[in-house]
Amino acid sequence: MALVCPVCEYANETSKCERCDTDLSPLARLTEFPAQHYAEGRALLRQGDVHAAIGKLSVVAALDPANTEAQKTLAEALEIQTAANKATAGTQVRHLRAIIWGLSTAVAVVVALAVGQLVGGHQKADGPGARLQRVQEWLNANRELTGVSAALKGNVIAVSGDLPTVVHLRWVQEGIMRAAGTPVDMGAVKVAQPASPAPVIYRVRAGDSYWMIAQRRYGTALVWKSIAEANQDRLAPGRLLAGDEVVLPAVTFTPNQTMKGIR
Repeated sequence: MALVCPVCEYANETSKCERCDTDLSPLARLTEFPAQHYAEGRALLRQGDVHAAIGKLSVVAALDPANTEAQKTLAEALEIQTAANKATAGTQVRHLRAIIWGLSTAVAVVVALAVGQLVGGHQKADGPGARLQRVQEWLNANRELTGVSAALKGNVIAVSGDLPTVVHLRWVQEGIMRAAGTPVDMGAVKVAQPASPAPVIYRVRAGDSYWMIAQRRYGTALVWKSIAEANQDRLAPGRLLAGDEVVLPAVTFTPNQTMKGIR
């Protein structure tokens, strides 16, 4: 699959742009990510691990809304989970009634204390410090991320630093969230916007909209209004026509925009 450089828009067959030498390896990983997660999700579903399968398939559905097979498989997994939850809920209610009537108060207190110790031990083993260590190990394993660091902000992992493109931001966010196992604060991460010596022109295809153009050229549809405003004096309002020339403005991305765009 050809990799289109987000800087100069040149289609490449390798992980390095032949025109401007931009490193496209994060884009290659991001491109392969939905297919990999879909295969893993289907395998987990066949193995009976419905909860894990739903996690994988939900990511695919968010990243690739046009993947109908992923949507169908996710719906199937959710139906299985719903049916299992109903059956489990009924069983749990019957067991709970038997325990309440069959156990004395002293035994109930002992059980509660034992459960509290188990839960507390698990939380201690996977506390904020352990999650931060996993994130730092992931950052160290990806040597190109020398300008990115992570630290604890209360009980939340806060990430800061500079990244060259929005593609890198999406890749880093996904990698750190998988390493931490919890959401992280990406608000201090800055994405550089490459300077453009001249306006970039996009020729409209049949069926295009500003939303679709934003998704295709910027990686997120959330900036479609910026494109529309840049062309409001050039094109007639209303539906875009095939062959229209749309100016693609320079857009400053914020982490919140891109994070919302891939959830």
